[in-house]
Amino acid sequence: AVVSTQSTWGVVPDFLMQWLGVPQVLQSLSQHWSTGEQLTGAQVVSLINARNHLAGFDLCNELYKAAYDIAFYTEDYENEQFAELARRLAPQYLVLDREKEDAFPLYFDEMLTGPWAAGYYSNTWSRMLAADLFSAYLEAGLENTEAVAKVSARFKSTFLTSGSAVPTAQLFREFRGRDPTPEALLISLGLKEPIQPKNRGSKS
Repeated sequence: AVVSTQSTWGVVPDFLMQWLGVPQVLQSLSQHWSTGEQLTGAQVVSLINARNHLAGFDLCNELYKAAYDIAFYTEDYENEQFAELARRLAPQYLVLDREKEDAFPLYFDEMLTGPWAAGYYSNTWSRMLAADLFSAYLEAGLENTEAVAKVSARFKSTFLTSGSAVPTAQLFREFRGRDPTPEALLISLGLKEPIQPKNRGSKS
């Protein structure tokens, strides 16, 4: 799989957002403005669960919009009108049938008037890369400070040091030793079972 250079726009911010899905990290960052009291464990779990509410439904919608965006700018408009294209793609991605009054893509501003023409997919792609990058920490074990330090050093020497000077595909392969996969994103959204730390001595 080829990693888009556009995905560098949001990989690092999306990567940092992954830390807010770790209960102990989110709790450590919380503090009441007057009492200094932190969120309780139950409150932290509730916040994480709320973030993942309808995650699968939302992901399907994002994939639908991304697929439409790419098709709209690559397929021959004379052979398929924009409304027909939307109707054709909908069953492949959407969980529920579209409303009869749905005027998509007329309100799809990011594609029509924003900066994401033929590039809307990079939002989800960036989230997928970020989740896969963060999974290196989960595989190492967040409680294993030595392993976490090694992963952080590797992340610093790749993504944080090189930035956009090096293609994202190269940076990712240097960090993970392989191409990205969607499993980590599904796990981060609560759609698959969490990753268990690897045995000591295995590559993180």
